[in-house]
Amino acid sequence: MVIGLLAVGLANLVFLRQDLPVAVGSAIGRDAAADRWAAWVAHYESLFAMLHEGSVVGIQVAGERSVGVVVYRGSGGIASRRVLRLAAEDPGVILTIEPATAQALVARTTGDPDEIWQIMKDRLSEGRIRIWSDPDPDRLYSGGYLAFMRAIDARPPDVDWLTIRRKLGELPP
Repeated sequence: MVIGLLAVGLANLVFLRQDLPVAVGSAIGRDAAADRWAAWVAHYESLFAMLHEGSVVGIQVAGERSVGVVVYRGSGGIASRRVLRLAAEDPGVILTIEPATAQALVARTTGDPDEIWQIMKDRLSEGRIRIWSDPDPDRLYSGGYLAFMRAIDARPPDVDWLTIRRKLGELPP
């Protein structure tokens, strides 16, 4: 019985080894990756300015199974935190970022914050950032996700640009 429990524990440890640093960091109150992402989000806060209160955007480094960073608008403004189960946070949009691109992004916490718009557009067109969005267009609009996606030249797969521009008030109905 004890050997079986140890085997299950070891299997979980091997399977979830990518999540271990986050779990340990959370337990001791320090997580260097979370600190880097928090600094990045703070510097590029304008990127997330169109989110409405309660809206959540997830950021996940490709290859990490369930760990991610959530960027959210609360009553105090834009904030972020690293989580063990990104899906449990119910983000309206998730950005999946290649590891090298993620490292390069979080290293950019100085300079002109307006540069981030073009950086995000370029990485999306290069395929280094992939975007997933909730399939409900009403949720995307009411949470500010549609405006966020439009700002970085991304759109839900089943919605054309004219519909998005009309929904956002850029074109007459």
